[in-house]
Amino acid sequence: MKKKVLLFLCTVLSHTLISAQSLPISWYRQFSGTIDKYPIVLHLHKAGDTYSGFYYYEKTQRPFRLAGTGSDTSVLPGQLNVAREQIRLSAYIPGNESTDETLVLTITGTTLAGTWRKDEQSKELAITATETRRDSLSFDMIYVEGSLDLKPSLENSPSASYEASTIWPHEQSPVGVYLRKLVNQLFGHKNSSEDIGKFLLKQKKDFMDGYRKENQDVADSEVVSFPSSYSLQEDQNVLILYRSMGLLTLASTNYSYTGGAHGNYGTAYFSIDLGSRKEIKLADVITAAGKKPLAGLIEKFFRRDFKLSASQPLSEAGLFGDKIEPTENFFLTGKGIGFGYQPYEIGPYAMGEIVVFIPFTELVGLLNPAFRKFVQ
Repeated sequence: MKKKVLLFLCTVLSHTLISAQSLPISWYRQFSGTIDKYPIVLHLHKAGDTYSGFYYYEKTQRPFRLAGTGSDTSVLPGQLNVAREQIRLSAYIPGNESTDETLVLTITGTTLAGTWRKDEQSKELAITATETRRDSLSFDMIYVEGSLDLKPSLENSPSASYEASTIWPHEQSPVGVYLRKLVNQLFGHKNSSEDIGKFLLKQKKDFMDGYRKENQDVADSEVVSFPSSYSLQEDQNVLILYRSMGLLTLASTNYSYTGGAHGNYGTAYFSIDLGSRKEIKLADVITAAGKKPLAGLIEKFFRRDFKLSASQPLSEAGLFGDKIEPTENFFLTGKGIGFGYQPYEIGPYAMGEIVVFIPFTELVGLLNPAFRKFVQ
């Protein structure tokens, strides 16, 4: 099997026109539109042939995670700077592991159209949307990828793969510099606003060099007998979950496989006050008195998602215990707060990540006065 080392580093403004000679391999774009008659917002990110992001209904602003692939990317005949991308996405719905929503989309220039379906039995609803920018802050999407076969001469050689993608502020404004430093920090490059691309390239190289060095003396027979023990994968992606004029929420997703039955993964959330250029902590959102009923509210909305009655213990849904404590791993939108729990944190690996969203209407009187400016 021939050695494969692929490297992509692309910075493309989301609003830049596309040339026939160079379709973008990565981008971040925000769309506003409707599913049927219901207003929605989509935050989409492209990295190679994969697409990811979040969408939410404007009425609730509860985000649902999107992931999928593109089936076709082309330039429209006779329109050299207009591309068409066809995408199929699944949306993860908490409490509904068996069936995900499906979105089949076609992006043409700055417009998006397609269908949404709750499940295979439900009716398709139309999606239409237009690319939007709510403020002057714009983002590139940086993408670095590479893979390396351990034993190229073997037919089914184990390999190492590395992938990293992240939004990257285009402006060198104070907010842009702050966000650049934050993104660098999320990838372990502290106290720097240097272009993240160079650092990700170095990380990829170090990852591959370490894999090669660690396994340089392994015999072919050992690899054939235990191939999964010699496979390695590292992925990290920083995505936009929500943005408004004063608030930006990022999701940093991680996946790591070092051999064995399965890899480990999780999402860390960061909500930023763009005005003060500070990360928002839970104490900034909820008053000291408000934290007391918070666990009860998290339980209430967990029960709603997983269809548990008030009398059923939480363990019947699969949790390790019968109480869910608030966590500092939370995200904010203009209409609610979500708490994220990674696999094994409060439930088994099979439950996946658990996300509980509480509307701000349930937190009346519990929010800090200074935070209320973000509530829509």
